[in-house]
Amino acid sequence: MVVGRKSAKRKEYILGCVERGMGKAMLEILAPVREELFAQEALVQRALDVAGGCPPKEHVSAAATVDAEWHNPQKYIRPALVLLTSRLYQHRPDVAVPLAAVHQFIYLAGRVHTGVAEESALRRKNAREAYQFPVLVGDYLYGRFFTTLCDAGQDHLLGDLARVISAMNEGGMMRARNAQGQADYDILEIIRLETAELLASCCRLGGVAGGASGPETGHLYNLGLELGLAFGRLEEGHSFPDAAGHLQRALNELSLLFCRRTSDQLERFIRLFLACGYPPEGWVLDAAGGLAG
Repeated sequence: MVVGRKSAKRKEYILGCVERGMGKAMLEILAPVREELFAQEALVQRALDVAGGCPPKEHVSAAATVDAEWHNPQKYIRPALVLLTSRLYQHRPDVAVPLAAVHQFIYLAGRVHTGVAEESALRRKNAREAYQFPVLVGDYLYGRFFTTLCDAGQDHLLGDLARVISAMNEGGMMRARNAQGQADYDILEIIRLETAELLASCCRLGGVAGGASGPETGHLYNLGLELGLAFGRLEEGHSFPDAAGHLQRALNELSLLFCRRTSDQLERFIRLFLACGYPPEGWVLDAAGGLAG
């Protein structure tokens, strides 16, 4: 009985975190996958309890990156897309929920590895010590993506996800070379690799988890890619009209799907961004941790 009460309190706490991280409009749109978002969050939280716990004081930036991303309301975009696209077909929560967590692990791991460069001062003293903890945290999260995938019996998707991780790292290297004046890569290509390919995977593999195949998976990939290009451009400071074109193309891809069970939720998800920007108004946290707007 005591264990049951603790489990219920933990669920209530995590679910509260989910709801505090979203505005009312987004909560309504994601109502059909509310419990599944909680289940995905619980899977990832167990890993973060290890990854973010008691880092060496000189490496707090790695744990802080995990914590900041975990409390960033925009983090729900990736698991939500996996769950919403899976629901377009024969939705299987036992497959879709772990797959949503897998994409979240990949996103968080990438963010931690990106932050390694911030410890340049320490690197000058001892390069091995400076890199070791942040790299270990990122590698641990990548490892959790692999074990979560295998535990769900979806290891046949490993090749697809490995290609996404390679693309993200390639984009990061291109950005670094640009910053160092060694190259002049197109920023849209960098955004595609760093941001859009992961969202494309969320949509395509979410559909695959529900049984999508053939041309459907191509449309789902394009849908996620356009969403990722829109979000990435806005994060880079591009104008909203530039991003809006990608959002409209995402809607066009959605309209081409043969199977459109519950697609109204996914359409509303995209239209909220199209109408309100990124993140949508009301999907932000105020200083006190409550909903703004």
